[in-house]
Amino acid sequence: MNEEKYIHQQMKGKQPFKVPEGYFDDLAMRIMTNLPDAEQHGATPTVAVHQHRTVRLWISAAAACLAVMVVATALLFQQDSPQHVYKVQAAEMSGDRFVDEAADYAMIDNTDIYAYLEDN
Repeated sequence: MNEEKYIHQQMKGKQPFKVPEGYFDDLAMRIMTNLPDAEQHGATPTVAVHQHRTVRLWISAAAACLAVMVVATALLFQQDSPQHVYKVQAAEMSGDRFVDEAADYAMIDNTDIYAYLEDN
């Protein structure tokens, strides 16, 4: 705020910047006459930008679809999943060994097994 007061004191109401008389009256017409005609340049740059964006959009969409397909394929055909390993191990075990493994996994002892058998 002090800088503004200093500037006002130094200038004492004078305007340091001036424009010639009638400068803004025909400014728009002078600018328009200096612009090149659209026919001279052929296609406008906005059309080219729009086409590039469309191409980039299609490429991005195709890449995203491909990535989704690769991930889905990898997940569907994954052979080393824990469920697959447990199914293979269960199929290879004999009846008694399977029951023993299942009881150990469920942490069931003989007392719990006897209690279940008595209920049924």
